Amino acid sequence: MEKIEIKLNDINQTVIIDDNFLNITSAFDFYSDETKVIIITDTAVGELYLESLIKAINISRQKIYPLIIKPGEKSKNFSTVNKLYKALLKIGANREDLVIALGGGVIGDISGFVAATYHRGLKLIQIPTTLLAQIDSSIGGKNAINFEDNKNIIGTIHQPALIYINVSVLNSLDIQNKKNAMVEAIIHAIIRDQELLNFIDLNYKKILLGEKNFLMPFIYKNCTIKLQVIMQDQYDSTIRKSLNLGHTIGHAIESAYNYEFSHGESVSMGLIAALKLSVMLQNFPKQKYYFIKSLLNKIGLPTIIETLEWDKIINKIQYDKKKVREDPLFVLVKDTQEILYQELKIDSDVIEIFRKKI
Repeated sequence: MEKIEIKLNDINQTVIIDDNFLNITSAFDFYSDETKVIIITDTAVGELYLESLIKAINISRQKIYPLIIKPGEKSKNFSTVNKLYKALLKIGANREDLVIALGGGVIGDISGFVAATYHRGLKLIQIPTTLLAQIDSSIGGKNAINFEDNKNIIGTIHQPALIYINVSVLNSLDIQNKKNAMVEAIIHAIIRDQELLNFIDLNYKKILLGEKNFLMPFIYKNCTIKLQVIMQDQYDSTIRKSLNLGHTIGHAIESAYNYEFSHGESVSMGLIAALKLSVMLQNFPKQKYYFIKSLLNKIGLPTIIETLEWDKIINKIQYDKKKVREDPLFVLVKDTQEILYQELKIDSDVIEIFRKKI
């Protein structure tokens, strides 16, 4: 078991990386016997892990209320949130109670949003069940729902007290699901750690196959990088924006194609687009661009962006939540670990960069 402990303002936060649910019982030492435990999960994850999680929690208490929703990105909306609010009202949940998010990024987003807004804030534990959620989306407190086909446009920042990572749950995932996480790890490496980039290049097959000697340090390193960024900038005002490398365009691709591409696939193409802009506008070294593109290709993530429907994508970028003034804000790189932010008017010259091979 690995444990990371940090302090964010008045919140003590713990990340536990383990291969079972047994050590989660220690988290309940801080709650009274009257605390209601509300587990939000989806039908797919619930069928696999809800029973074993309840058994682990039941060592310390009985007041457990599972709330199960449909899986998938299309559940991230006010309709789902309203159903969960009504369930919390029926349960009689109050600010002393606890929400547990058991699932991937969608469940983490919905649960975090509900926990943040119901009674102006319930306590939260994240138990991510995908590799992408374990190394990225469960960390940092961001949550969001989609609105009128715009991704993650309504949300809050609500920090969990505990992020409990059980790596054994990854055994139920197919390789493609795990591949979706690799692009976020590559982004972490670009902005903070060249050694991680080399580690991924050498060991991505072993990580995807779930070999613990490689998977555990991979998860630990990514968690550490993201936590370091969050500790410097919890509310996304300065350095935390660097984590959005590739996401401005990636989220627009997701929305424009109605989630035909997974999040990882979309951000992979978004990363290539951001690096192409970086090569052309900030002299990012071409050999590093080719290295990263080759690595994404080897992992099995898409990198061909020249034939995408850019007019449709650009329309979605205009609604990007990171936009501050009239033009979208892009995260660009001059070199690995050298990040800058540029508001960019998307004109025919910029679209030509996206459509042209370099």
